Amino acid sequence: MLNLTKTSTLCTYDECTFSGLEDDVTKHMLKKHNYDKLMWGSVKVTKSKIKELACKDCDFKTVSPKNLSIKVTKSKIKELACKDCDFKTMSPKNFSKHIRKHSKDTVCPYCNFRTREYYTLQKHVYRSHKSRNEIEKNIEITIKIYCCNDCGFSDPEKRKFLRHLKSCGKTKPPTIHTKPVLTCPHCEYTTENRGTLYNHERKHTKIRKCPYCYFSATRNCKLQLHVHAKHRELNDVEGKVEITFKVNKCSFCAYSTLDKYSYKKHLEACKKKHQSMD
Repeated sequence: MLNLTKTSTLCTYDECTFSGLEDDVTKHMLKKHNYDKLMWGSVKVTKSKIKELACKDCDFKTVSPKNLSIKVTKSKIKELACKDCDFKTMSPKNFSKHIRKHSKDTVCPYCNFRTREYYTLQKHVYRSHKSRNEIEKNIEITIKIYCCNDCGFSDPEKRKFLRHLKSCGKTKPPTIHTKPVLTCPHCEYTTENRGTLYNHERKHTKIRKCPYCYFSATRNCKLQLHVHAKHRELNDVEGKVEITFKVNKCSFCAYSTLDKYSYKKHLEACKKKHQSMD
């Protein structure tokens, strides 16, 4: 039978008798002794090796810089106290919620609706009693109202107004920003891009014809590739087209080309053939 019992370890903090598994000991050190993960890591640390951090305003001391920063930020926040009861809090949000309990309910003048916030009362009156309130004017509407320009829908909540715009049938078509159309001065070709127009104009102005056949190109590099591939022997004798590019020659056969990509592709295939023959 295999022995599956795990060995227990002791807490490395001074004057502490806690013992247990390694995971339980690390959790204990984090909770009870304020050890940071960066401090202990996988190394066992004693209290004498760690410097204690003290607060300047009080007698608070801790080993963790994180706990010290939380203590300092809490000391800077003023405590909010309620005038009507003994409630105290550091959070402004909780304080505003507590004050609503002491405030009196405001009643709708047209129905039995009650609320402690005047903002919600205005929303209720605008939605339920809009036409009647426009005549009697018991509640002054000071909140912002969102109105639809297409169908006349209005609501004080922005979320519902945006939801309405998606479902509204009279939505405006999207505006399309069109670029100015550019035309070729030599033919009826049109485009919106200046780069494509420049490449097109080269067909009319800068045409380079092959001296050995009917081939023509707008760029000198394309003409050199054509002459080297189709009329290499004839051009070596007559020399009508000057080859300025580097000629890539195969070391295994008589193949040569100006294109680097096709040269690399041929070289890999030619190597495999010679290796298989050997």
